[in-house]
Amino acid sequence: MSFKPFNSINLLAANEILDTIRRNYLKCRFFYASSSHIFGKVDYCPQNETTPYRPDSFYSITKAAGTELCKFYRNYRGIYASAGILYNHESPRRPLSFVTSQIAEAAAKASYGIPVRLTLRDLDAVVDWGAAHDYVRAMWLTLQQSQGDEYIIASGVPRRVHEFSKVAFDYVGLDANKYVFQDQTAKKNSGLEYIGDPSKIQSKCGWHPVISFNDLVIDMVKSHINRLKYLA
Repeated sequence: MSFKPFNSINLLAANEILDTIRRNYLKCRFFYASSSHIFGKVDYCPQNETTPYRPDSFYSITKAAGTELCKFYRNYRGIYASAGILYNHESPRRPLSFVTSQIAEAAAKASYGIPVRLTLRDLDAVVDWGAAHDYVRAMWLTLQQSQGDEYIIASGVPRRVHEFSKVAFDYVGLDANKYVFQDQTAKKNSGLEYIGDPSKIQSKCGWHPVISFNDLVIDMVKSHINRLKYLA
């Protein structure tokens, strides 16, 4: 994939908005949705706001640049700009290109007796998952502070892909091991994981997640069950 679409959305569009605020709406407050991928290959876990940026993809390069752009407008143009460094945030709206939705859909199909065999790249992969509902509330809270800043928005809790699978299939009364399998040909990730340290946003903004991991998974499975019900 080329650099251009990421640059247009993650950097150029943000710059246009911030410059419009500078010229016309100085009292406006701006939030930028950054990503844990700005850290690239990390040296330690968990990561925090002082972790060095080492972007290693077009996506992460533009997200890192967008985060720095917020700092620039805040420090040199007097704009209220905050950036949330977001870790994986899930909801029933996740498209099927994401492993969480693939698992949730597989559990829903299996509950209807539809034949399912889901093969995943790495069942032992560790992910810092949170609920999008909680993370949007975190975004709002960052904009209620006296000045803009950067914040890690993460659960801080490492989970494995097979844990997500187990909760999903347990909900529909089935054994995940009969439906979800490890791709034996896939190369597993040998690097450290993206696990965020949300201490700063917890202490400065009073944010704490309220949706549990189990409730998040079950909510996604329920959504796919309801979708299949209407398709039947």
